[in-house]
Amino acid sequence: MNKCWILILTVLFVFGITFTAYSEGEKIKVSGDINIRAINHESLDLRSGNIGGSWWMSTVRLRLDAALSDDVTATVRLLNERDWGLEVSASDSQSTDIDLDLAYVTLKKILFSPLDLIIGRQELVFGNAMIIGDPDTNLLVFFSPNITAINAIDLSERKAFDAIRATIDLAPIVIDPFYAQISEGNSVNLEDDVDLYGVNFRYNFSENNALSEIYYFVKETGKDAALFKDKVNTVGFRCSFGPNFAPDSPTLPFVLQAEIAHQTGDFPGGLANSVLSTYHFPGDRDAWATDISATLLTPIKLLPSITLLYNYRSGEQEGDLGGDYTAWDIMCENQGGGSLDNALVAPCNAHLMHIITQLKPVKDLTANIRYTHYLWDKKPLEGTALFGVYGVYILQNEEHLGDFVELDLQYAYNKEVTFGLNTGVYLAGATFNEINDTTGYRIIGSMKVTF
Repeated sequence: MNKCWILILTVLFVFGITFTAYSEGEKIKVSGDINIRAINHESLDLRSGNIGGSWWMSTVRLRLDAALSDDVTATVRLLNERDWGLEVSASDSQSTDIDLDLAYVTLKKILFSPLDLIIGRQELVFGNAMIIGDPDTNLLVFFSPNITAINAIDLSERKAFDAIRATIDLAPIVIDPFYAQISEGNSVNLEDDVDLYGVNFRYNFSENNALSEIYYFVKETGKDAALFKDKVNTVGFRCSFGPNFAPDSPTLPFVLQAEIAHQTGDFPGGLANSVLSTYHFPGDRDAWATDISATLLTPIKLLPSITLLYNYRSGEQEGDLGGDYTAWDIMCENQGGGSLDNALVAPCNAHLMHIITQLKPVKDLTANIRYTHYLWDKKPLEGTALFGVYGVYILQNEEHLGDFVELDLQYAYNKEVTFGLNTGVYLAGATFNEINDTTGYRIIGSMKVTF
Protein backbone atom coordinates (compact mmCIF):
# COMPACT_ATOMS: atom_id res chain seq x y z
CA MET A 1 0.00 0.00 0.00
CA ASN A 2 1.25 3.52 -0.78
CA LYS A 3 2.83 5.14 2.31
CA CYS A 4 0.74 8.26 1.81
CA TRP A 5 -2.47 6.23 2.10
CA ILE A 6 -1.09 4.42 5.16
CA LEU A 7 -0.40 7.81 6.81
CA ILE A 8 -3.87 9.10 5.97
CA LEU A 9 -5.61 5.97 7.27
CA THR A 10 -3.49 6.01 10.44
CA VAL A 11 -4.44 9.63 11.15
CA LEU A 12 -8.13 8.85 10.57
CA PHE A 13 -7.86 5.79 12.78
CA VAL A 14 -6.24 7.71 15.64
CA PHE A 15 -8.76 10.54 15.25
CA GLY A 16 -11.62 8.05 15.36
CA ILE A 17 -10.25 6.36 18.46
CA THR A 18 -9.65 9.70 20.16
CA PHE A 19 -13.15 10.93 19.35
CA THR A 20 -14.74 7.69 20.55
CA ALA A 21 -12.69 7.69 23.74
CA TYR A 22 -13.75 11.28 24.41
CA SER A 23 -17.41 10.51 23.86
CA GLU A 24 -17.46 7.20 25.73
CA GLY A 25 -15.35 8.18 28.73
CA GLU A 26 -13.35 5.29 30.18
CA LYS A 27 -14.75 2.58 27.88
CA ILE A 28 -11.62 2.33 25.73
CA LYS A 29 -8.36 1.22 27.29
CA VAL A 30 -5.05 1.73 25.47
CA SER A 31 -2.07 -0.43 26.46
CA GLY A 32 0.98 -2.00 24.92
CA ASP A 33 4.69 -2.60 25.20
CA ILE A 34 7.99 -1.83 23.47
CA ASN A 35 10.76 -4.43 23.71
CA ILE A 36 14.20 -3.49 22.37
CA ARG A 37 16.89 -6.18 22.16
CA ALA A 38 20.60 -6.19 21.38
CA ILE A 39 21.55 -9.66 20.10
CA ASN A 40 24.94 -11.29 19.67
CA HIS A 41 25.39 -14.91 18.65
CA GLU A 42 27.97 -17.34 17.32
CA SER A 43 27.85 -20.80 15.69
CA LEU A 44 24.10 -21.39 16.05
CA ASP A 45 24.43 -24.08 13.38
CA LEU A 46 27.17 -25.62 15.60
CA ARG A 47 29.77 -24.94 12.89
CA SER A 48 32.85 -22.94 13.75
CA GLY A 49 32.59 -19.34 12.54
CA ASN A 50 29.78 -20.12 10.15
CA ILE A 51 26.86 -18.17 11.68
CA GLY A 52 27.64 -15.21 13.90
CA GLY A 53 27.01 -11.53 14.29
CA SER A 54 25.24 -8.87 16.30
CA TRP A 55 22.28 -6.62 15.66
CA TRP A 56 19.40 -4.73 17.25
CA MET A 57 15.78 -5.84 17.18
CA SER A 58 12.56 -4.22 18.38
CA THR A 59 9.06 -5.52 19.03
CA VAL A 60 6.23 -3.00 19.42
CA ARG A 61 2.64 -3.84 20.35
CA LEU A 62 -0.32 -1.47 20.74
CA ARG A 63 -3.53 -2.83 22.21
CA LEU A 64 -7.03 -1.32 22.33
CA ASP A 65 -9.79 -2.80 24.50
CA ALA A 66 -13.26 -1.33 23.95
CA ALA A 67 -16.08 -2.08 26.39
CA LEU A 68 -19.13 -1.70 24.16
CA SER A 69 -21.45 -2.81 26.95
CA ASP A 70 -21.29 -4.79 30.18
CA ASP A 71 -21.28 -8.04 28.20
CA VAL A 72 -19.57 -7.09 24.90
CA THR A 73 -15.93 -6.10 24.48
CA ALA A 74 -13.71 -5.77 21.41
CA THR A 75 -9.91 -6.16 21.42
CA VAL A 76 -7.41 -5.15 18.74
CA ARG A 77 -3.63 -5.36 19.02
CA LEU A 78 -1.18 -4.15 16.38
CA LEU A 79 2.34 -5.55 16.08
CA ASN A 80 5.62 -4.54 14.48
CA GLU A 81 8.72 -6.74 14.66
CA ARG A 82 11.88 -5.56 12.96
CA ASP A 83 15.64 -5.67 12.91
CA TRP A 84 17.18 -2.22 12.93
CA GLY A 85 18.70 -0.77 9.78
CA LEU A 86 16.85 -2.89 7.23
CA GLU A 87 14.79 -0.05 5.74
CA VAL A 88 17.32 1.58 3.42
CA SER A 89 14.89 2.21 0.56
CA ALA A 90 11.16 2.36 -0.13
CA SER A 91 11.21 -1.27 -1.31
CA ASP A 92 12.46 -2.40 2.12
CA SER A 93 9.45 -1.05 4.01
CA GLN A 94 8.33 -4.52 5.12
CA SER A 95 10.41 -4.10 8.27
CA THR A 96 8.20 -1.18 9.32
CA ASP A 97 4.90 -2.83 8.38
CA ILE A 98 2.22 -2.91 11.05
CA ASP A 99 0.48 -6.28 11.35
CA LEU A 100 -2.77 -7.33 12.96
CA ASP A 101 -1.83 -9.42 15.99
CA LEU A 102 -5.15 -9.66 17.86
CA ALA A 103 -8.68 -8.89 16.69
CA TYR A 104 -11.50 -10.52 18.61
CA VAL A 105 -14.88 -9.88 20.21
CA THR A 106 -15.87 -11.23 23.62
CA LEU A 107 -19.55 -11.93 24.25
CA LYS A 108 -20.31 -12.64 27.89
CA LYS A 109 -23.34 -14.51 29.23
CA ILE A 110 -24.51 -15.37 25.72
CA LEU A 111 -27.56 -17.70 25.60
CA PHE A 112 -27.11 -18.47 29.32
CA SER A 113 -25.13 -16.99 32.19
CA PRO A 114 -22.04 -19.27 32.40
CA LEU A 115 -21.28 -19.11 28.64
CA ASP A 116 -18.75 -16.65 27.19
CA LEU A 117 -17.84 -16.61 23.51
CA ILE A 118 -14.62 -15.22 21.97
CA ILE A 119 -14.56 -14.85 18.19
CA GLY A 120 -11.62 -13.70 16.07
CA ARG A 121 -7.82 -13.60 16.13
CA GLN A 122 -6.85 -14.53 19.70
CA GLU A 123 -4.26 -16.33 21.79
CA LEU A 124 -5.03 -19.91 22.83
CA VAL A 125 -3.13 -21.39 25.76
CA PHE A 126 -4.16 -24.49 27.68
CA GLY A 127 -2.32 -25.84 30.69
CA ASN A 128 1.45 -25.53 30.39
CA ALA A 129 1.22 -25.07 26.61
CA MET A 130 2.59 -28.56 25.99
CA ILE A 131 0.07 -29.00 23.18
CA ILE A 132 -1.40 -25.57 22.33
CA GLY A 133 0.09 -22.09 22.73
CA ASP A 134 1.79 -21.04 19.47
CA PRO A 135 0.54 -21.85 15.94
CA ASP A 136 4.03 -21.97 14.40
CA THR A 137 6.07 -23.30 17.38
CA ASN A 138 9.15 -21.28 16.46
CA LEU A 139 8.26 -21.73 12.78
CA LEU A 140 9.06 -25.43 12.91
CA VAL A 141 5.50 -26.48 12.05
CA PHE A 142 4.03 -23.83 9.77
CA PHE A 143 6.45 -21.39 8.13
CA SER A 144 5.23 -18.20 6.50
CA PRO A 145 7.62 -16.83 3.85
CA ASN A 146 6.22 -13.34 4.47
CA ILE A 147 7.78 -13.12 7.93
CA THR A 148 11.23 -11.86 6.96
CA ALA A 149 11.57 -8.68 9.01
CA ILE A 150 13.57 -10.39 11.80
CA ASN A 151 16.49 -12.81 11.75
CA ALA A 152 15.85 -14.36 15.18
CA ILE A 153 12.53 -15.85 14.13
CA ASP A 154 12.31 -17.87 17.35
CA LEU A 155 11.96 -14.56 19.26
CA SER A 156 8.78 -13.63 17.41
CA GLU A 157 5.84 -12.54 19.58
CA ARG A 158 3.27 -13.83 17.06
CA LYS A 159 1.16 -16.28 19.04
CA ALA A 160 -2.39 -15.65 17.83
CA PHE A 161 -4.85 -18.10 16.26
CA ASP A 162 -7.83 -17.32 14.03
CA ALA A 163 -10.32 -19.04 16.28
CA ILE A 164 -13.72 -19.34 17.92
CA ARG A 165 -13.64 -20.26 21.60
CA ALA A 166 -16.37 -20.80 24.16
CA THR A 167 -15.83 -20.79 27.93
CA ILE A 168 -18.48 -22.46 30.07
CA ASP A 169 -17.80 -21.63 33.71
CA LEU A 170 -19.66 -24.14 35.89
CA ALA A 171 -17.43 -23.58 38.93
CA PRO A 172 -15.48 -25.56 39.94
CA ILE A 173 -15.62 -27.03 36.41
CA VAL A 174 -14.59 -24.92 33.40
CA ILE A 175 -15.16 -26.23 29.84
CA ASP A 176 -13.37 -24.67 26.83
CA PRO A 177 -14.34 -25.95 23.37
CA PHE A 178 -12.69 -24.20 20.40
CA TYR A 179 -12.00 -24.25 16.67
CA ALA A 180 -9.06 -22.59 14.90
CA GLN A 181 -7.94 -22.46 11.29
CA ILE A 182 -4.16 -22.60 11.10
CA SER A 183 -3.82 -22.47 7.32
CA GLU A 184 -6.26 -22.04 4.45
CA GLY A 185 -3.95 -23.99 2.17
CA ASN A 186 -2.82 -23.15 -1.32
CA SER A 187 -4.06 -25.93 -3.58
CA VAL A 188 -6.89 -25.51 -6.05
CA ASN A 189 -8.00 -29.11 -6.44
CA LEU A 190 -6.94 -30.61 -3.11
CA GLU A 191 -8.19 -30.22 0.45
CA ASP A 192 -5.05 -29.01 2.21
CA ASP A 193 -6.42 -26.72 4.94
CA VAL A 194 -4.93 -27.10 8.43
CA ASP A 195 -7.56 -27.03 11.19
CA LEU A 196 -7.21 -27.24 14.94
CA TYR A 197 -10.11 -28.01 17.28
CA GLY A 198 -10.91 -29.67 20.56
CA VAL A 199 -12.11 -29.20 24.13
CA ASN A 200 -10.42 -28.71 27.51
CA PHE A 201 -12.04 -29.63 30.84
CA ARG A 202 -10.58 -28.10 34.00
CA TYR A 203 -11.55 -28.83 37.60
CA ASN A 204 -10.36 -26.41 40.32
CA PHE A 205 -10.19 -28.03 43.73
CA SER A 206 -11.10 -25.92 46.73
CA GLU A 207 -7.98 -26.87 48.69
CA ASN A 208 -4.21 -27.09 48.21
CA ASN A 209 -4.16 -24.96 45.03
CA ALA A 210 -4.93 -28.15 43.14
CA LEU A 211 -6.41 -28.52 39.68
CA SER A 212 -6.83 -31.21 37.05
CA GLU A 213 -7.41 -31.01 33.31
CA ILE A 214 -8.55 -33.48 30.67
CA TYR A 215 -8.37 -32.50 27.01
CA TYR A 216 -8.95 -33.72 23.49
CA PHE A 217 -7.24 -31.75 20.70
CA VAL A 218 -7.17 -32.48 16.96
CA LYS A 219 -4.88 -31.06 14.29
CA GLU A 220 -6.11 -32.05 10.85
CA THR A 221 -4.54 -31.39 7.45
CA GLY A 222 -6.39 -32.19 4.24
CA LYS A 223 -9.77 -33.20 5.60
CA ASP A 224 -11.45 -35.80 3.32
CA ALA A 225 -8.38 -35.76 1.04
CA ALA A 226 -6.90 -39.04 -0.14
CA LEU A 227 -3.29 -37.93 -0.73
CA PHE A 228 -2.43 -35.32 1.90
CA LYS A 229 -4.61 -36.28 4.85
CA ASP A 230 -2.76 -35.88 8.14
CA LYS A 231 -4.68 -36.19 11.39
CA VAL A 232 -3.30 -35.96 14.92
CA ASN A 233 -5.66 -36.81 17.79
CA THR A 234 -4.23 -35.87 21.19
CA VAL A 235 -5.82 -36.99 24.46
CA GLY A 236 -4.20 -35.90 27.69
CA PHE A 237 -4.44 -35.34 31.42
CA ARG A 238 -2.71 -32.73 33.60
CA CYS A 239 -2.76 -32.18 37.35
CA SER A 240 -1.14 -29.69 39.70
CA PHE A 241 -0.86 -29.79 43.47
CA GLY A 242 0.60 -27.15 45.78
CA PRO A 243 -0.46 -27.36 49.44
CA ASN A 244 -1.03 -24.21 51.47
CA PHE A 245 1.35 -24.52 54.39
CA ALA A 246 1.15 -22.48 57.57
CA PRO A 247 4.03 -20.00 58.06
CA ASP A 248 5.36 -21.99 61.03
CA SER A 249 5.05 -25.37 59.30
CA PRO A 250 8.24 -27.48 59.57
CA THR A 251 7.61 -28.75 56.05
CA LEU A 252 8.69 -26.60 53.12
CA PRO A 253 6.00 -25.73 50.55
CA PHE A 254 6.21 -27.34 47.16
CA VAL A 255 4.34 -27.57 43.86
CA LEU A 256 3.97 -30.84 41.93
CA GLN A 257 2.79 -31.02 38.33
CA ALA A 258 2.36 -33.88 35.90
CA GLU A 259 0.99 -34.16 32.38
CA ILE A 260 0.69 -37.14 30.06
CA ALA A 261 -0.71 -37.23 26.53
CA HIS A 262 -1.22 -39.84 23.80
CA GLN A 263 -1.50 -39.28 20.05
CA THR A 264 -3.42 -41.35 17.54
CA GLY A 265 -4.60 -40.60 14.01
CA ASP A 266 -3.33 -40.80 10.45
CA PHE A 267 0.31 -40.32 9.44
CA PRO A 268 0.49 -39.49 5.70
CA GLY A 269 4.05 -40.72 5.24
CA GLY A 270 7.19 -38.63 5.38
CA LEU A 271 10.46 -38.00 7.17
CA ALA A 272 10.82 -39.76 10.52
CA ASN A 273 11.74 -37.44 13.42
CA SER A 274 12.22 -34.55 10.94
CA VAL A 275 15.55 -35.97 9.68
CA LEU A 276 16.43 -36.14 6.03
CA SER A 277 17.75 -39.63 5.44
CA THR A 278 14.92 -41.85 6.64
CA TYR A 279 11.33 -42.22 5.39
CA HIS A 280 8.28 -43.76 7.01
CA PHE A 281 5.33 -45.03 4.99
CA PRO A 282 1.75 -43.94 5.81
CA GLY A 283 0.29 -45.55 8.91
CA ASP A 284 -1.43 -45.03 12.23
CA ARG A 285 -0.01 -42.74 14.89
CA ASP A 286 0.93 -44.04 18.34
CA ALA A 287 3.01 -41.44 20.22
CA TRP A 288 3.41 -40.33 23.82
CA ALA A 289 4.54 -37.25 25.76
CA THR A 290 5.07 -36.62 29.47
CA ASP A 291 5.94 -33.61 31.63
CA ILE A 292 6.75 -34.04 35.34
CA SER A 293 7.97 -31.24 37.59
CA ALA A 294 8.58 -30.55 41.27
CA THR A 295 9.21 -27.05 42.62
CA LEU A 296 10.51 -26.48 46.13
CA LEU A 297 9.71 -23.03 47.56
CA THR A 298 12.28 -22.08 50.17
CA PRO A 299 12.19 -19.44 52.95
CA ILE A 300 15.62 -18.21 51.80
CA LYS A 301 15.31 -14.77 50.21
CA LEU A 302 18.36 -15.35 48.01
CA LEU A 303 17.02 -18.71 46.75
CA PRO A 304 13.20 -18.56 46.41
CA SER A 305 12.77 -21.80 44.45
CA ILE A 306 14.39 -24.86 42.88
CA THR A 307 12.62 -26.82 40.13
CA LEU A 308 13.29 -30.27 38.71
CA LEU A 309 11.60 -30.84 35.35
CA TYR A 310 11.49 -33.89 33.07
CA ASN A 311 10.10 -33.87 29.51
CA TYR A 312 9.61 -36.95 27.35
CA ARG A 313 8.62 -36.94 23.67
CA SER A 314 8.51 -40.30 21.89
CA GLY A 315 10.38 -40.87 18.66
CA GLU A 316 10.30 -43.18 15.67
CA GLN A 317 12.99 -45.79 15.17
CA GLU A 318 14.75 -44.73 12.00
CA GLY A 319 14.92 -47.45 9.38
CA ASP A 320 11.49 -48.87 10.30
CA LEU A 321 9.63 -48.01 7.11
CA GLY A 322 6.19 -49.35 8.04
CA GLY A 323 3.92 -50.00 11.00
CA ASP A 324 2.70 -47.41 13.51
CA TYR A 325 4.38 -44.01 13.47
CA THR A 326 5.55 -43.37 17.03
CA ALA A 327 7.22 -39.92 16.77
CA TRP A 328 5.53 -37.18 18.77
CA ASP A 329 3.94 -34.37 16.75
CA ILE A 330 4.69 -31.12 18.60
CA MET A 331 1.28 -29.75 17.50
CA CYS A 332 1.22 -26.06 18.57
CA GLU A 333 3.36 -26.17 21.71
CA ASN A 334 4.83 -23.06 23.30
CA GLN A 335 6.95 -24.20 26.22
CA GLY A 336 10.39 -23.06 25.15
CA GLY A 337 9.81 -20.22 22.72
CA GLY A 338 12.58 -17.65 22.79
CA SER A 339 15.12 -20.01 24.35
CA LEU A 340 18.16 -20.90 22.26
CA ASP A 341 17.97 -24.66 22.78
CA ASN A 342 14.34 -24.72 21.60
CA ALA A 343 15.41 -23.00 18.39
CA LEU A 344 18.17 -25.54 17.78
CA VAL A 345 16.24 -28.75 18.43
CA ALA A 346 12.49 -29.35 18.29
CA PRO A 347 11.03 -31.13 21.35
CA CYS A 348 10.49 -34.48 19.60
CA ASN A 349 12.14 -37.89 20.02
CA ALA A 350 13.91 -36.80 23.20
CA HIS A 351 14.34 -36.99 26.96
CA LEU A 352 14.94 -33.55 28.50
CA MET A 353 16.09 -33.20 32.12
CA HIS A 354 16.14 -29.68 33.61
CA ILE A 355 17.36 -28.10 36.84
CA ILE A 356 16.01 -24.56 37.25
CA THR A 357 17.18 -22.34 40.10
CA GLN A 358 15.71 -18.94 40.87
CA LEU A 359 17.82 -16.39 42.72
CA LYS A 360 16.94 -12.98 44.19
CA PRO A 361 20.28 -11.23 44.91
CA VAL A 362 18.50 -7.92 45.56
CA LYS A 363 14.88 -6.82 45.77
CA ASP A 364 14.29 -5.88 42.13
CA LEU A 365 16.66 -8.37 40.46
CA THR A 366 15.60 -11.91 39.57
CA ALA A 367 17.98 -14.50 38.15
CA ASN A 368 16.95 -17.84 36.66
CA ILE A 369 19.65 -20.42 35.96
CA ARG A 370 18.67 -23.48 33.90
CA TYR A 371 20.70 -26.53 33.04
CA THR A 372 19.26 -29.02 30.53
CA HIS A 373 20.55 -32.45 29.56
CA TYR A 374 19.30 -33.89 26.25
CA LEU A 375 19.10 -37.54 25.19
CA TRP A 376 17.48 -39.05 22.11
CA ASP A 377 14.56 -41.40 22.67
CA LYS A 378 15.52 -43.30 19.48
CA LYS A 379 19.10 -42.84 18.33
CA PRO A 380 19.52 -41.52 14.77
CA LEU A 381 21.16 -43.45 11.95
CA GLU A 382 24.73 -42.60 11.07
CA GLY A 383 24.94 -39.58 8.78
CA THR A 384 21.31 -38.42 9.06
CA ALA A 385 20.53 -34.70 8.80
CA LEU A 386 18.37 -32.88 11.39
CA PHE A 387 16.52 -29.66 10.48
CA GLY A 388 16.60 -26.77 12.99
CA VAL A 389 15.70 -23.09 12.88
CA TYR A 390 19.31 -22.03 12.39
CA GLY A 391 20.62 -24.78 10.14
CA VAL A 392 20.97 -28.45 9.23
CA TYR A 393 22.90 -30.70 11.59
CA ILE A 394 24.69 -33.95 10.62
CA LEU A 395 24.17 -36.72 13.20
CA GLN A 396 25.85 -39.88 14.39
CA ASN A 397 24.40 -43.02 15.97
CA GLU A 398 24.88 -41.70 19.52
CA GLU A 399 22.38 -41.07 22.33
CA HIS A 400 23.69 -37.80 23.84
CA LEU A 401 22.10 -34.82 22.07
CA GLY A 402 23.77 -32.09 24.10
CA ASP A 403 23.71 -29.88 27.19
CA PHE A 404 22.39 -26.36 27.57
CA VAL A 405 23.06 -23.71 30.21
CA GLU A 406 21.02 -20.51 30.38
CA LEU A 407 21.23 -17.48 32.65
CA ASP A 408 18.32 -15.05 32.54
CA LEU A 409 18.50 -11.79 34.54
CA GLN A 410 15.52 -9.45 34.94
CA TYR A 411 15.87 -6.10 36.70
CA ALA A 412 12.62 -4.24 37.45
CA TYR A 413 13.67 -0.59 37.22
CA ASN A 414 10.08 0.35 38.07
CA LYS A 415 6.60 -0.98 37.33
CA GLU A 416 6.83 0.02 33.68
CA VAL A 417 10.48 -0.59 32.74
CA THR A 418 12.40 -3.88 32.93
CA PHE A 419 15.99 -4.49 31.85
CA GLY A 420 17.05 -8.02 30.95
CA LEU A 421 20.11 -10.07 30.06
CA ASN A 422 19.78 -13.57 28.64
CA THR A 423 22.77 -15.77 27.88
CA GLY A 424 22.56 -19.29 26.52
CA VAL A 425 25.33 -21.78 25.69
CA TYR A 426 24.64 -25.04 23.82
CA LEU A 427 27.27 -27.77 24.14
CA ALA A 428 26.95 -30.24 21.26
CA GLY A 429 26.62 -33.88 22.32
CA ALA A 430 28.23 -36.98 20.85
CA THR A 431 25.35 -37.41 18.41
CA PHE A 432 26.61 -34.46 16.34
CA ASN A 433 29.12 -35.17 13.60
CA GLU A 434 32.49 -33.36 13.72
CA ILE A 435 30.96 -30.93 11.20
CA ASN A 436 28.52 -29.77 13.91
CA ASP A 437 30.43 -30.15 17.16
CA THR A 438 31.12 -26.49 17.93
CA THR A 439 29.65 -24.79 21.02
CA GLY A 440 26.95 -22.28 20.08
CA TYR A 441 25.94 -19.30 22.16
CA ARG A 442 23.64 -16.29 22.14
CA ILE A 443 23.57 -13.17 24.35
CA ILE A 444 20.52 -10.88 24.44
CA GLY A 445 20.31 -7.59 26.29
CA SER A 446 16.83 -6.11 26.47
CA MET A 447 14.75 -3.20 27.71
CA LYS A 448 10.97 -3.61 27.91
CA VAL A 449 8.57 -0.75 28.54
CA THR A 450 4.94 -1.53 29.33
CA PHE A 451 2.19 1.07 29.23
